Amino acid sequence: MGLRCDDSLRKIEFHFATTIAIPQSILIHFIYVPSKPNSNSSLPPPDPIRSTLISKLKFNENSTFSYYGGTFHLIFVEFHQNYYLALLQHNSTLPMHISTTIMPENRCSPINELFDDHIQMLPRWHRAKYYHIPCQKHSNLVCFYDNDYFMCLCDIDRHANCFKFDYRPVDNCFGYNYCENDAQCYLDNITCPTSFSCACK
Repeated sequence: MGLRCDDSLRKIEFHFATTIAIPQSILIHFIYVPSKPNSNSSLPPPDPIRSTLISKLKFNENSTFSYYGGTFHLIFVEFHQNYYLALLQHNSTLPMHISTTIMPENRCSPINELFDDHIQMLPRWHRAKYYHIPCQKHSNLVCFYDNDYFMCLCDIDRHANCFKFDYRPVDNCFGYNYCENDAQCYLDNITCPTSFSCACK
């Protein structure tokens, strides 16, 4: 480890609005968006890279924190079967200490709250053609997801900016589950992992 490794870890504090039921633990999804290939390249843009950590909350506390050493542009927090946008940064240069508050208005809506059954049952790519509608129809909507492939952000022009989001990775620890009692295993970085966390099912 050494001092250089310790210094590179960024501390991120998560506070919860008083109107949110405090969970016992949260999943923290860090999203890094790689740079697009230059305009002359025929390569498609790379998929965002997700790393997930778990943080437990102590009894009778309304905040928690985590240390993370990777680069990221977005943070989603997951608990009680809901996703919340916790942080959005256009560049990955961030201070070493970050504090954010999880608020009800930053909850990402599932598409079953936004679309009728007909649109929900369409094939993925046909369904995605309608994903601009919720952002334009609901002025306070920050994000939404289809629980299948996409997580979408509503930008300032009320367009949907969607990206691939792996909701339930089947094999998140390279085929070996380090966790006991059939808990879900999460690596801190899928490319170069340094630690793992376990989430009870």
